[in-house]
Amino acid sequence: MNKKPKRPAPPATSKSFIRSKEEQQKIMESRQREEAAVIAKIECFFERITREEAKATARARAQAKAQNLSAEETEALIKQAIEVRTERDKPQSPHAWKKGGSVAPVSNTGESRSELSRLLGIGKRD
Repeated sequence: MNKKPKRPAPPATSKSFIRSKEEQQKIMESRQREEAAVIAKIECFFERITREEAKATARARAQAKAQNLSAEETEALIKQAIEVRTERDKPQSPHAWKKGGSVAPVSNTGESRSELSRLLGIGKRD
């Protein structure tokens, strides 16, 4: 039996085991983003709030957690994030089709297009 000898463990000062502060910061930020995304999905599902509001609150919570803020400061940060989000999402265009669902739909009178064209005298054959 030809067994390969085990490789010795790398020294404790090896670059593969020591992360720089920047790398640790990046890892923490990515974890917070992932955690915020999961929390946003859960809040959106259970609390029936919009996805944008859930994302804003989750980001604000992650930011407050990173800064070690108190509960009151966290709530204030969440409210501020939601307000900023809703202000930014307001439609800027005067056109009705860009307003995204705030325009009332045209009521259907029950008459088909062919009946309306017959009543209006459009498309008659001579």
